[in-house]
Amino acid sequence: MNARDVRALGAVLTRDVFADSARSAFLNRRKMTPDARRALVGRWSALQSSLIADRLISPDASLPRSLETPLSERTEAAVAALVNELAAFYPDSYGQGSLRDRCLGACGRAIASAVSSAILFFTSPDGPFVGDAGRLLFLVACWSLVTSVQLWRTYVLVEQVSRRRRSPSVGAVAGLADERAARRPREMKDRSE
Repeated sequence: MNARDVRALGAVLTRDVFADSARSAFLNRRKMTPDARRALVGRWSALQSSLIADRLISPDASLPRSLETPLSERTEAAVAALVNELAAFYPDSYGQGSLRDRCLGACGRAIASAVSSAILFFTSPDGPFVGDAGRLLFLVACWSLVTSVQLWRTYVLVEQVSRRRRSPSVGAVAGLADERAARRPREMKDRSE
């Protein structure tokens, strides 16, 4: 679990909140109540403040590699709280199976759009509408690829939190600390060699 996974979770959550707002405005249907949205914003704010505190403590926070460094125990606990709340209240959107299905759907859209774009681009006459449709399908393929990567990373994050929650440790934070402690001797041995 690292900052890149949290960034992917934030992108998925932001996209879903905006989609829910649009659905509410245009179709008068919503998945999230205003109270639930405020609670999620509170959890997300706590997670962000924990990430900011981690970056202030970390000496290499400005390096690009800092997105791959493990999170602090406090930040992992905030991530676990947010993921558990999302999975509990919105299992149809943030359950492991739902995230996997959403990721596979985005991959399918990316492949279908890329293939359609290539077919239109390489086999059609030079009509202005056909070329524009090919470019548009290529953009849809790119967007779907980015979305599928974000959903995949979010799925992996939810799976890690779920696995740690099911572990026989006392709590999620204890499980995270045990895993970190087991990982440190191996990292130290690798560095010494």
